[in-house]
Amino acid sequence: MQGLPDQAVRTAEMSIEEAHAAGHALSLCYALALAACQVALWVGNLAAAEHHTGMLLDHLRKHSLPLWSELGAKLQSVVVLKGDDFDAGLRLLPVSLNEIAPRNFNFLILPGQKRWPTPAGSALWRAMAI
Repeated sequence: MQGLPDQAVRTAEMSIEEAHAAGHALSLCYALALAACQVALWVGNLAAAEHHTGMLLDHLRKHSLPLWSELGAKLQSVVVLKGDDFDAGLRLLPVSLNEIAPRNFNFLILPGQKRWPTPAGSALWRAMAI
């Protein structure tokens, strides 16, 4: 983002509309996961982030897109952790090495979120660094 959060939100929403219009399953994954969900988190709109993450998870189940499921699950964890239910957010994260899928999207997960001023942020990053 270049300091234009309103424009980033509009662009992310437009990318969702265009992906829906195209009817292309992967385009909607990109629009939701790499634009709408993350932009909503960056601008602090937790309700929008929760909505877009829910849309993404529903879309992934509908189209059986397992590669994207890891990213969807991590985004869901971030949304829950940023909300008021820290314990529920931690339960969404893997608890052992046996539960961790191969790392497909770790380089894409919310780099700006490392600067959270809350204990939840530091716990999230320790948990996601596994």
